[in-house]
Amino acid sequence: MRLPGWVTSGVLGLLLIGSALDALVTRHAQAAALDLAPDLILHNGKIVTVDRTFSIARAVAIKDGRFVAVGDDQEVLALAGPGTTRRDLQGRTVIPGLIDSHNHMDGTGVTFIKPNPVGSRSIADIQRLIADTAAKIPPGQWIVTARVSTPTISLLLREKRFPTRQELDAAAPRHPVALLATHALVLNSEGLRRVGIDKTTPHPKGGEVGVDPGTGEPDGRFYERPAMMLVEPKLPPYVTYEDYLKAYAEAQRRYHAVGLTGVIIHGADWDSIRALRALRDRGELTIRTYVHWRWGEDLNALSRETLERTIRSLSAISGAGLGDEWLKVAGIKVTLDGGVSIGTALTRTPYRTVSGHESHGIQLITTEKFRELAELCARYGLRLAVHDSGDRAMDVVFGVYEEVNRRHPLQPLRFVAVHAQIPDAGHMRQVKALGLAVPTQPIFLYRLSEGYVKYLGKELAERAFPIRSWLDQGVRVGLGSDSPVNTYDPIQGIAFAATRRTAAGQVMGAKEAISVEEALRGYTINNAWIAMQETLRGSIEPGKLADLVVLSEDLLTVPKERIKDIKVLLTMVGGKIVYEAR
Repeated sequence: MRLPGWVTSGVLGLLLIGSALDALVTRHAQAAALDLAPDLILHNGKIVTVDRTFSIARAVAIKDGRFVAVGDDQEVLALAGPGTTRRDLQGRTVIPGLIDSHNHMDGTGVTFIKPNPVGSRSIADIQRLIADTAAKIPPGQWIVTARVSTPTISLLLREKRFPTRQELDAAAPRHPVALLATHALVLNSEGLRRVGIDKTTPHPKGGEVGVDPGTGEPDGRFYERPAMMLVEPKLPPYVTYEDYLKAYAEAQRRYHAVGLTGVIIHGADWDSIRALRALRDRGELTIRTYVHWRWGEDLNALSRETLERTIRSLSAISGAGLGDEWLKVAGIKVTLDGGVSIGTALTRTPYRTVSGHESHGIQLITTEKFRELAELCARYGLRLAVHDSGDRAMDVVFGVYEEVNRRHPLQPLRFVAVHAQIPDAGHMRQVKALGLAVPTQPIFLYRLSEGYVKYLGKELAERAFPIRSWLDQGVRVGLGSDSPVNTYDPIQGIAFAATRRTAAGQVMGAKEAISVEEALRGYTINNAWIAMQETLRGSIEPGKLADLVVLSEDLLTVPKERIKDIKVLLTMVGGKIVYEAR
């Protein structure tokens, strides 16, 4: 049968139109497939997702800096397009990018560019460091060391004490010297003369100036901020903006080599924050950074009006939606008491302090002024992080928080209890009820357990950093280092949390050990929660930022004693490799 011409031409036209449409649809489908195809697929591995059920996968797909698929090899590889890079993990274990919930990346970075006593085993080692530095600079020029952990220049030395001014004199008789630590500093004789400190200088409330018992003259040692502030404003600028740029660049390079993809910085000054911002703007910030600004002034001397003006201004730059996944200034950090390992933490019962006398420790901010501070922060929605090591310090902080919470609910703000080293069950119930964030650092005990026993006694020292108890009380605890006080290596932190085995081979607080799974959560999703970014990172799930680490061994199956030996083979932030072992 033949069809009329108009029918034939019409059918042919429809066929041609249909064919063109099919081709167009095919091209669009191909383009869409190319557009949706992952940039990278990692397969044939053990992907420890740290999701809600702690599921294990074989492969993960990444596109535009985020995870887009997690599953078995076959289903994830099926998503690949012509431009997708495939990487065979050869059975290696992958974990989410590790986050340190209490880190001083600025201070750690500075230790890489200044005279650094870390690793000194004796006062003679420190003297050699000072003498070597003196030989390189003109007489009369200040020698100011990197600020390190206080035990680095005391408890961890063979002599188990701080150097004296005379010992620093012997190393650099023609230079003023300042040996800096987190809770103390030491000057030589020329340094004391330069800053105008002698035996007539009044001792500040809340701090301690060391005195030679034989002469009554200062011995060069200054303990805690009120005493240290007699000296520090008269020293040369400790670190400049340009120093911070160098320090951060070096620190993040080293951090990536141990699997760190994010840090929460507790206490940064404005130059430090400005340097972070510059790196961010230049595309050179490769570690996700959540910052608490450091209130460096003596809060006790500030009026309520000054407090309120500062807090109101800070709340305007740190609220929800300000900052991004690379850099966010989130609140303020203040210090209420000292440190357990040097005997200045505020405790209920007295103990023998670094200077040898009985004390309850030091309260650096009056309860009344702290109440003002907490009330204003809560009113203006500014997050507050407080250093509160001893049990009495926690009594003060949590008691004030309960008062403030009646007027301004704290749960949405997740105020931060920094350290919380020796809490009791009552403190844990308060933290749970108030919804506080607890970044804590059991790694302190790895090298400093001797100091804890020395100052607190064995029984109380065994209870320090009670991670098992926190978790059993339903408190979400994040783990960290407080670097440069302790090692910034999170693998070491996971190992110690799981074993509680110190550098000397002793087990400290065995009942507070936690599982490897719990420790991994402590360095990933729990720390993302502390940073209020748990929907953005902390686990390997579709939609989250593609931050991950490839390990040399499976930390979930190796003996716990061997976790500390695991190496990082590759670190990725936002889908880009920022470290790869060679």
